[in-house]
Formats: sequence, structure tokens, C-alpha cells
Amino acid sequence: MLVILLIFFSKLCFAQGIGITVSDKVTVRSEPSLSSEILVTLAKNKEVHVSRRKGDWYKVRITLQGGFNFDGWVPVRAISFSRKIASTPKASQPKGSMRSSEKTSNLDQFFEPSSTTKRPASLTPPRPQSTTSRPVSRFPNESSPSLMNDRLSMQVGFGYLIYAYELSTGGASPGEVFSYNLSGLGIQLNVNYWVWEGRQYRAGAQIGYQRGFFYFDTALKDSAGTTFENRRTKSSSNDLMAKASLEYRFNQSKSAFSAGLSTGYQYFNFDGDDIRDNTNTGIKLFTSQTTKSILLGLYGMLPFGMENKFRLEFGTDLLLINSVSESPASATGIDPKGKLGFTPWFGGSYGFSSHHHMDLGYEVRIQKYSYSGQASRVNTNNVTDGSAFVAVHGIKIGYAYRF
Repeated sequence: MLVILLIFFSKLCFAQGIGITVSDKVTVRSEPSLSSEILVTLAKNKEVHVSRRKGDWYKVRITLQGGFNFDGWVPVRAISFSRKIASTPKASQPKGSMRSSEKTSNLDQFFEPSSTTKRPASLTPPRPQSTTSRPVSRFPNESSPSLMNDRLSMQVGFGYLIYAYELSTGGASPGEVFSYNLSGLGIQLNVNYWVWEGRQYRAGAQIGYQRGFFYFDTALKDSAGTTFENRRTKSSSNDLMAKASLEYRFNQSKSAFSAGLSTGYQYFNFDGDDIRDNTNTGIKLFTSQTTKSILLGLYGMLPFGMENKFRLEFGTDLLLINSVSESPASATGIDPKGKLGFTPWFGGSYGFSSHHHMDLGYEVRIQKYSYSGQASRVNTNNVTDGSAFVAVHGIKIGYAYRF
């Protein structure tokens, strides 16, 4: 009975103290309510100053680098006590009487684990916590609160793809020769890792791969748009991309707009299959083409909605330096060259929990190619100094797990 009374009494007589976060991610809110605004997310073993208790919530003071302080509320279960701060001294007492702060109490076991921490020897109030700036943490979950808590994310998705191709000739009678649109399905995998993160900057790397399958009937159209042949293709595509990014958040609010610059490398291969019927006879209208490009991109990101569960993203990648090869050789002409291309994209995501997110997006890869000499493809003998316009559209939906 005595132990039960002590536990009950200790909760009513909570004093100030230095608390330590005990969960991997501790959410600090503006009010003692789960529906209030999230101010910041703290990592495990982060030291906070606890000022008072209200129900199942502690009011805490957070100190950021540079000495910036602010108050918030965290659940009681997320805080453990490493040591207590002496209470403010009361009015002077008669000499010889025992000072209240020097009395020992069994209640201490409910506030702090057994340790060698020394009790203050006098009634002198504690000195304020030092506001000396700490070094910026390399990783957001090590020692400082992070406003960007998706250090590592993995995404898998599916998409509907359209490979649009248009062939034109130069020479004495320039103009379009034929065009087609291949429809297909794609599967993709992306991994994003933020290597370094500061208060408003972060730098990271991304790698992605997409495989496309174009197994549907295709209408071949001439320059007038008239269908002159229907064929079932069995083509595919491989798209491999690697990027490095530097991102800036315009302020430390979780709802702030972010902008970034990226650079990287892309390998895109379209493998055209000329087998069109049950006799395995090809007509050489579809060729295989490989493009290797250096990328330079700009992008932006804006969280919105309740607790910033929604996120809007958009940007574009420029295809600056392009190396092109074609198979069979000279099918469209010799010395193929890739012109300046670009890939605009936009998308959105919804986080139905802190780790699980659903993504939806659209992108189109646009590029033009030029050739010299005579084309060797069947039904294209009239193509001289030709050019090809290629646009690869993709509508994608995916699932992302953010660590």
C-alpha cells in the first residue's frame, strides 16, 4: 500500500528536470494533443529540459544549434530522466533547520535510474543550459533534431508507358516519312539516400532503374497520318539513372518549400524486335538504340495538408552530352547524334504513416536525333540525312518506404 501511495504522490509532485528521449523518433507538438502541429522530430537519446507535466504530456524546451530555443509538448512515455534540477529556493529558514533540498526521498527512484549522479550541495539555483553551438550532425538522427526525416527511402512502382517515334528525311524532299506509338507496361525501383544533412541543406544520391515491355499492337502511320500497316511489336526498354543532389529548404518549418540541383548519368536503351508474325520474318522498321547522357536537373518540393502528409514535387532534367548508337548499324543513317534533350516531370505523394507513402507521377523524356547518309531500313530507302524525334511518356504509381 505504501509503494502505491508513493507512486501516486510522485506523479502529483513532479519537479523540473533534464530528460532524455527514449524512442527512435519523438514528435514534439505545439500543444499537448495528438491533433496539434508537429514542430520537430527528435532522435533517441536527445537531451531536453522538462518544465512541467500536464496529464500524459511533458512540456519541454528544445535547444537547436546556434542557441535557438523553443517550447513544445511530448508524450510522458517518450522521456526518461537522467538527473533532476534543484527547485527554486524557498524563503530563508531558521538556522539549524534541515534544508528541504537536502532531504532524501524514496521518490527519486521514480524520476531517475540508480546512478552516481551527485545531489546539489546548496540551494543555489541551477545555471542555465549552455547555448554554445554544437557541430552540425552529419546524419539527422544522431544528435540534433531534424526537420527532414527521410534519410533513406526505397520505392517500387508500376507504370503505363508510351514510346512515340517519328522519322523524317532531309535531302531534296524533306519531311516526315512515318511514325508510330508503342504502348507498354513498366516496372521501376528507386533508392534515395541523404549522405549529409545540415539545418537547411542536405546532400544525397539517388539510383533508379525502369524496365519497359511493349507487347501491344501498333499502328504505323505515314506523313499524312494514314495507317499503312498494323504490327504487334515485342520490344523493350531499359532506363538506368544515377544522380547526386544538393537541396535547400527555405526555412526550418516542415511545411517550407525546398529546391534542389542535381547532376548525374543516364543510360537509356530501346530494344526493337523486328519479329512481327508467326513466320519470324522481320521488316526492319523497328531498330535498337542506346543513348548515354550526362544530366543536369532542377527540382522543387512542397509539403502541404494536415501534418504535411501530402507532398508535391516537380522538376526537369537536361540531357546535355549524349552518346548514341544504333542496331543494326546505319539502319537510319551513319554517325547518329543526340541533340539537347530534356525530361520534365511532376508528381505527388501521400504519407499514410511516418514510413509508408504512396506516390503518383508523370514524366516524358524528349530527344531528337540526327543522321547522315542513306538509311538501310526496308521501306525507308527514301530517307537521306534523316532525323528522329523520340518521346517516352510514363504515368507511374508506386509505394515508398522511408526509414
